[in-house]
Amino acid sequence: MWGLVLLAGGVLGWAWTFNEDLGFQLNAARFFWQHGDVPRIEPFLYSEPGARYVNLQWLWQLGIHAAYTRLGLGGATFLNLILQGLAAGIFLWRWRNLRDGARPSAQLAGVLLIYFIGTPLGIRPHSLSWVWLGLVLLCLESARKGDVRGAWGLPVCMAGWVNCHALFSLGLVAAALFSGTAWSWDAWKKGAKESWKRNRLLLWAVAACLPVCFVNPYGLEGVVFPLRQANLVFSNSLIKETVQELQPLFGGLFWETPLGGFPVIHIKKFVMAILYLALVVGALRAWRRISAPAWAVGLAFALLPLSATKNFGYFFMAFGPYALMGWERSSVRRPASSQSWSSWAVAGSAGLLILAVVTGRWDSFFQSPRFGSGLDSGIHPSGAGKLLAKLPAGVVILNGHNQGGWLAWSSARRVFIDSRNDIYSLQLYEQARAAEGNPAEFLELLEQTRAGAVFCSVKDQPMWIWVLSTQAGASGWKNVVGVRWQGPNWRPVWMDVKGVLFLREDVAPELLAVVPSELGVQRWAEAGPAVKEILRAQAEKPFPWWRIFWTGVRSYPTDLNRLVARSSALRQGEALKGFALSGLESSTWFYPMIWMNLALWLEQEGDHALADECWSVLDRRLGDPRILSKADGTRRW
Repeated sequence: MWGLVLLAGGVLGWAWTFNEDLGFQLNAARFFWQHGDVPRIEPFLYSEPGARYVNLQWLWQLGIHAAYTRLGLGGATFLNLILQGLAAGIFLWRWRNLRDGARPSAQLAGVLLIYFIGTPLGIRPHSLSWVWLGLVLLCLESARKGDVRGAWGLPVCMAGWVNCHALFSLGLVAAALFSGTAWSWDAWKKGAKESWKRNRLLLWAVAACLPVCFVNPYGLEGVVFPLRQANLVFSNSLIKETVQELQPLFGGLFWETPLGGFPVIHIKKFVMAILYLALVVGALRAWRRISAPAWAVGLAFALLPLSATKNFGYFFMAFGPYALMGWERSSVRRPASSQSWSSWAVAGSAGLLILAVVTGRWDSFFQSPRFGSGLDSGIHPSGAGKLLAKLPAGVVILNGHNQGGWLAWSSARRVFIDSRNDIYSLQLYEQARAAEGNPAEFLELLEQTRAGAVFCSVKDQPMWIWVLSTQAGASGWKNVVGVRWQGPNWRPVWMDVKGVLFLREDVAPELLAVVPSELGVQRWAEAGPAVKEILRAQAEKPFPWWRIFWTGVRSYPTDLNRLVARSSALRQGEALKGFALSGLESSTWFYPMIWMNLALWLEQEGDHALADECWSVLDRRLGDPRILSKADGTRRW
């Protein structure tokens, strides 16, 4: 049973990398090896050249960089899985210590399985922070019992943690709450003198924690840096509103039903919310058995996911061993045969989960990173980065938030923005986001930065692609959604299904514009007059909703639909229609999203008759009242 549970956690973590932070983490480690020191002044963004950069993650970055550069992405992923396995092992160790060496139960294995499903397992320093948090709490619990090893180990753990991640601050919070409550509780029960005698070792160990935290490359600046992060997490800023992991666990949506698209269940958030409630209920059921110091830590850490979803792992690691007591009380009363059935149920669930993950059913249905080792080009546009590296030194790069870290790493160039939200100013983030939705803001940013290269994500910056693809009319003016301007022309020199790289007309003129060459681009032209008959045949394909729950969205030609979206942004109508027709024909079932995108483009072209046929098909097959509203709104626009 336990082997299957741990294997399930491993296969869930062995997934394609979809991580906005990995690029700047590798870049910071490369900076260290090149300069022999951590960065102190912003080295990766030209937009804020004088800003301070406090990089407390440097030791973790060196480890991941070594694994990545020597063993590839698979080596970095494996190292990350080892760290998460260590965190789970420390969790189990603490659980056994709290129960005087009891054998881990099936219920505990089931909870860990649920935790693996719900917690993001990507390559991030949080994996190591969970290890440090577990060790800190283990030391606190041991020192409380008078164990000298725990007392000596506590400041050692804090000295390591402060040089691996800025959330070392949670260790200080846990230590202060645990020791302070322990002393206060014993003083109330037995008097201050007796309390000091019992907790002296613990208090001295905790007192040593703060001074050792100054042993970091930034000294006092590093110690107080977490306050800047806390301000971001607990603020009402645009970053807080738009970065999904910074939103409250019970805020936002747990599932979505996009128009013409497939239902999306945010499985990790959904599972985290259920597990959070289960732990809270378990703690309340066992409230008498949980010590006052543990309650102090648990209550404080329970607030963390309520402010930012990404903090759930810290709550689970800190309070989980205590909160599970409430559920174990009922399991102890069950007969042995019932507990045996529980073991078989957990083992069976883990086995089915492993099968679903390795066969691709899991990631296809939940639209999560797929099983295996690879970089998702939507966040990691390596091809664009390699091309940028070959450009003249003075070319300025403009990019969006999510791809900046990887572009800077793969090109060894400075970029406009990346995902280090706690490093640069809020104004920079607001400027980048405003430019994504407003052509005038984008054009102003383009002029302000004097960019010669612009990377555009099809998902995040389709409007940028649209603007840069616009050609001047006879008057010499360009026009997009009522915004008129004059300026240089741009050409796409690199593209894949998820991104496009543009160069200004005077930059590297030897690099010619690229045109769509993917399979299916000519399908509309090849069909000729038979297009309408082909579309009518595609409109009658079966659309079994139950099949989506078994095969998931990746059983559809989603890459062709992405090419449709890219062609729309590039204003390449014939390519769009070719990819759309090819996608409809290659799909075994009715594919509503391609029909939707085709209808929208036909409206732009002014082919209202054929657009009406597409809208009619969607209305008949889906029965969604939003379809006709969308059609009417598009026509009026």
